[in-house]
Amino acid sequence: MALQADRMRENEEVFRLANERLRDQIADAVVADRLVPFLCECADERCMKRVEMSLADYQSVRAHPDTFAVLPGHVAEQGEAVVEDRGSFHVVQKEAA
Repeated sequence: MALQADRMRENEEVFRLANERLRDQIADAVVADRLVPFLCECADERCMKRVEMSLADYQSVRAHPDTFAVLPGHVAEQGEAVVEDRGSFHVVQKEAA
């Protein structure tokens, strides 16, 4: 079970790294409230869906290292809890092992 949790965490971190790169590339060029298509940060390594959110929304998700932005229905059944429902996406937090 720990191996599966580690793999899920690795997948989420890969998506987060891609989103960080996107944010860095567009931060100076995007109007603050414009929606940006970030990658869903769910644990599914095959997921390539987009989470539309503003840079401010993204920054608030990133404020805590254990929170991720995922689409509704993409929350892992084990190891994650929804801490915020923002309508078009959920903010999930890793549960303590």
